[in-house]
Amino acid sequence: MVNQTGGSLFNAMTSASIADRLSQVASILRSQFVVEYHPPPAPTPSFHRVRVETTDPDIQIRTRSDIWQ
Repeated sequence: MVNQTGGSLFNAMTSASIADRLSQVASILRSQFVVEYHPPPAPTPSFHRVRVETTDPDIQIRTRSDIWQ
């Protein structure tokens, strides 16, 4: 489910690891941005694949695998 929604999973078993995970989340939130795409209306509603690419190998992209339209 995490991969399908473009999310992340952070496991934390101790209070120290919780602090570490919260630090990771804060770092991610400070460096993210949103790209929007509004396709023309589909004649028949269905799922459509989504693919976002970059030529910069240092950029990590997370996105949903598909959208309902």
